[in-house]
This record gives sequence, structure tokens and C-alpha cells, in this order.
Amino acid sequence: MTLALPPCSPVLEPPPSVKQGGRATRVRRRRKRKTEPVPTIIHISKEQLFEGVDVGIARDAMHPGPGFCILDRTFASIVGTVGEMVLSLATGYEWTGRFFPTMGALKEWMIKDGRDVEHLEIRATPRGNGRLLIQKDNDPATVYVLIRMPHMWQGESKIIGWCYGTEGKCKKYWANLGRGKPCFAVPGSRLRPMKTLPKCGLAPDSPRLVRFLAQWDPDFYVVDTAWKKS
Repeated sequence: MTLALPPCSPVLEPPPSVKQGGRATRVRRRRKRKTEPVPTIIHISKEQLFEGVDVGIARDAMHPGPGFCILDRTFASIVGTVGEMVLSLATGYEWTGRFFPTMGALKEWMIKDGRDVEHLEIRATPRGNGRLLIQKDNDPATVYVLIRMPHMWQGESKIIGWCYGTEGKCKKYWANLGRGKPCFAVPGSRLRPMKTLPKCGLAPDSPRLVRFLAQWDPDFYVVDTAWKKS
């Protein structure tokens, strides 16, 4: 013989506004963390890698990169040129900053345009969690792309995302990473996905650029901030 049990009534939780124990309780909602865009993984051959290394060494001889010693500067130049080549291969854009046989050609390119891959500026890093670095005097209308290459010597690179200079040159990103001088360090979670990469930078009369220049305060960035790890 089986007994028919009454249906169980659902347990109702009191709403956040209900007083419990004489005090009003509120439920804290955690903010949803913004995740990084899905990276585009690019593999290059040894021949392509060696080409990027040769261009980096040649560029460092004419235009030394950042660093505290010759090896640091040369490696920084190599990382930059390999990153430029990777993005050029991935997008089909011309690698405009490839190689300059003379100092005069280099200076002419820097005066005329000075961008790495057509309208794009590349920020490559050997760190697996590296951020996109923008200097205080970099153009706010340019498009900047972050490429991480912790396995550069194995030919693997990860294109994380991009942002306009107006978005990266924000006070909350201003930091001193202990690499010579402070700069804007934009985390990967604040970048746009590569599928939305624009075909040009911001126009001089763009409302976004006009609004940025109206609010720009260069005096704020003269003061050096405390060093902190990236």
C-alpha cells in the first residue's frame, strides 16, 4: 500500500529588500568581467621568421629601439618587425615599414607616414599577457593592434585586438612599467576584435577625435607614476 504524499511547496527566498534580523540585507551583484577578444593565431615559417629578424637588426642599426642595453634594444626591434610581418601576412596589407637601406630613406618614411603596416601601428610583445603600449606623443587618430608572441621562435603569434589612439590614451591606462618611461598600457580585455578592424584611421573632423582633443590634458602625463608590474 502506497501513501500519496502532498506536493512539496517551493521554498521562496526573501527578496533583497526584506528585513532579516532587524536589518535590511541587499544582494551584491558582481560586475561581469570583460573578456579578451578571441585571438587570431598565426604560424609563420622559419624563412619568414628569419626575414623578420634581419629587418629588425637592420632597423635597430639605423633607429635603435627601446631598452637599457644593446641586446634589449635589438630584441625589441626584432619583436616589433616580426609582429609587423605577421599582421601583414594575416590581413594582406602592405608591410610599409619593412626595410630602409639608407638613413635618408628611413627619415623620409617617418616624415611622410611612419606607420608600420599601411594605416596600422603594431604593438608586439613577447609576453603572454602583455598589454598594448601607446606613448604620450603617439597619434590619437591611428589604429593600434596588439600582437603577443611568447612563442615567437617557434613561429607562433597571437593577434589579440585593436583600438583607436583616442581609446587607448586614457588616464586610467597611464602607468610606469619600469621600461624607461611611462606610457599608456591598454589591457587586452579593452580591445576590439580583429573582425571589426577598420580600413583607415580617424578622420581629422571625426567627432570622436574632436571630442578627445578638447578633453586632452598633456600636463597630467608629465608627472611620473609609481612603477608597477604589467
